[in-house]
Amino acid sequence: MIFRIAITFAEIHKQTTGFATYILHLYHFFYPAYILWCKKRCVLCQEKCGTETASTWTERQEEKAKICLWGKYTGSDQRKKTSLPAPKYFTHPLSINRDKFVRHARTYLGTPYVYGGTDKKRGLDCSGFIYNVFLHFDILPPRVSKDYTYEGIPVTLEKARPGDIILFTSPGTKKTGTVGHMGIITEPYPNLHFIHSASGNSKGVIVSEFKGYYVEHFVKVISVLK
Repeated sequence: MIFRIAITFAEIHKQTTGFATYILHLYHFFYPAYILWCKKRCVLCQEKCGTETASTWTERQEEKAKICLWGKYTGSDQRKKTSLPAPKYFTHPLSINRDKFVRHARTYLGTPYVYGGTDKKRGLDCSGFIYNVFLHFDILPPRVSKDYTYEGIPVTLEKARPGDIILFTSPGTKKTGTVGHMGIITEPYPNLHFIHSASGNSKGVIVSEFKGYYVEHFVKVISVLK
C-alpha cells in the first residue's frame, strides 16, 4: 500500500494481526505508527506524540489516504518501534566521480528502447540503461526501477546534483504511486535535465528537460554517490 504526500511516498506495513502492529516505511527507513481505535481502524503516522492533529490512514479508504510523518497526536495510543534497516543495494555513498558517471551515461545516447532490455546492442529499458551504467563502475544495482524506491538518500530538486537518480511513476503506476521510470540527472536545478531510456515517441536513450509530463509523474530524487 503506497501513498503520496506532495512529492513523498510512504508505505504502511502490517506486520501481524492485532493491536499496534503497523509501521511506516519511507525510503529505506521505518517509523513508528501510532494506532487509534474508533469506528474505523486508523493508523496515525508520525514520529512523536504531541498536541497537533495527525493525518490518518484507514483500511477502508486506502486510495484517499493522507500520511503525516511529522504531525502530532494526543490520545490513547500504543506504538511499535523498529530499528532502521540497512539499504539492500546501496549501503553507503559510492566513491564514483559524478562527472565520469554522467559522461559514461551519455555514451548510451541513441541506444534504442526495448522493454526489459539490458543489452546495449539490442536495446535498453529505463532501468536496464541505469543498470549498465552502474555495472561499468563494478557496482551491482537493482535491476528494476521500483526497487530504487527505498534506496539512497533522498534529496530535494533544488539540491539534486548530476549523477543523482530521479524517479517517476509511469502511466500505469501513477494511481498507486509505484516507481515505474527513472533517469540520471545531467544538469542541476533550475535547468534540470536528465538522461533516460524513454519508451514514448522518442524511443531510446535521450536527455530530457524536467517539465510537463515529468513534473506530473515525479516521485523523488535519490543520491547514491558521494
